[in-house]
Amino acid sequence: MTFLQSMLFSGAIGYSGWYFAKHKPTVARTATAIIATSCLALLVALAISAAPKSPSWLRHRMLGHVLIIAVWLYVPLLTGIAITQNDCGWRRTAVRIGMLLLTLAITLFAAATGYMQPPISDIFAEESRNRFVGYHMFALPIALVVMFIYWLRMFRSKSRELRAAENPERAIKEHL
Repeated sequence: MTFLQSMLFSGAIGYSGWYFAKHKPTVARTATAIIATSCLALLVALAISAAPKSPSWLRHRMLGHVLIIAVWLYVPLLTGIAITQNDCGWRRTAVRIGMLLLTLAITLFAAATGYMQPPISDIFAEESRNRFVGYHMFALPIALVVMFIYWLRMFRSKSRELRAAENPERAIKEHL
C-alpha cells in the first residue's frame, strides 16, 4: 500500500468514527471503553508471553503485531470520535488527539525496540541488553498502560458536570 492509500484509509476510518459518534454517541463512548480495555488486555497478554528464552517468543511477536495493527486502526477511529465529542472545548480535544497520536508513536517505538535484543555473541551485549530491558520491557509498556488508561478516562461515558446538568437531583444524591 502506498503512503497516499494508507492516509486515505486512515481518513476513511476517522470519518467513520466521526459519523458513528455523531449518530450514536452513547454507543460510541461504550465502544471507546471496549477498545481501550481490549488494548490493555492485549498488553497484558504480551507481558505474559514475554518470558525470556521461552518457546512463546513467537506468540509474543505475533501479539505485538496485532497490537500495532489494533492501535493503527483505533487511533483514527478514536480521533473521529474525539472531534465529534467536543464537549470540553477545542483545546482539550486537541490534547486528546495529541495523546492518541502519542500512543501510536509509543506503540511503533515499542515494536522497533523489540528487535534491539542483542545476540549472545555480541561484544557490546551488556549495554545493548540494558537498553533493551530498559526500553522494551519497562519504560514503553508502562507508558502504553498509562496511555490506555488515559483513553478510558478521556472517553468515559459522561463527565460529572454533564450528568449534573441533565439531572440535578441525582447529582445532589451522588454528592451526599
